[in-house]
Amino acid sequence: VAGKQVTETNQNDVLEDGGSVKFDPTTNTLTLNDADLTPDGDAEGDVSSCIDSQLAEELTITGTATLSNADGILTEGPLTLDNATLTLTGNIDGDIGEDAIRAGRSDEDITIQNSTVTIAGTNSEGNFFQFGIRCGKLTVANSTLDVKANSSAIVVADEMKVSGVNTIVMAETGASEEEDDYALKLDNENSLTMNDGLVLVNGEVENRRGRKIHPGDTISYDGKDIYVIG
Repeated sequence: VAGKQVTETNQNDVLEDGGSVKFDPTTNTLTLNDADLTPDGDAEGDVSSCIDSQLAEELTITGTATLSNADGILTEGPLTLDNATLTLTGNIDGDIGEDAIRAGRSDEDITIQNSTVTIAGTNSEGNFFQFGIRCGKLTVANSTLDVKANSSAIVVADEMKVSGVNTIVMAETGASEEEDDYALKLDNENSLTMNDGLVLVNGEVENRRGRKIHPGDTISYDGKDIYVIG
């Protein structure tokens, strides 16, 4: 976490700052209390992200934090953000973060519930992160998700599920129309048909395997709307 190895000795105060980061190994829960997660020159080992989990089991993150100047959250296994308020940003001019949040090799599941996640960092090169979120299945429930990235903002290999009357998902790519990048990229042929329901794109039923989503488009499912901005 921010370049600091979590151990049995420091798990109740990982950053030694009075308890902004705590880890419970019995539930694999990382609790953040207004934490500033910015790797610095004192980082241990080869650190490339603000939170790097090698757990094969699911990691749960809760609480409030700002993550900056590096890739955001990289996990080996599934990831759950529960009652979390996270802002992922970047300030390194001339350098680009690869991933804001990635689970596994973009094949593990991510669940975001009762949370607000903002991925909107910029620097002199434009959007700081190359990719916003990459995972297998993405579940967003009762949450606000705002993602901006240079390439594809949200990449889902298996399925995306959105629920909750107040859920908002916004995705924006800095890629041009000629580039093969998307604000929202759903790879699986069934990923747009969730629970056998109908998905509407700009009010029309969408049955194709894939469709390029453009800024200004509205994706609707089960009474919920995903607005694509750019």
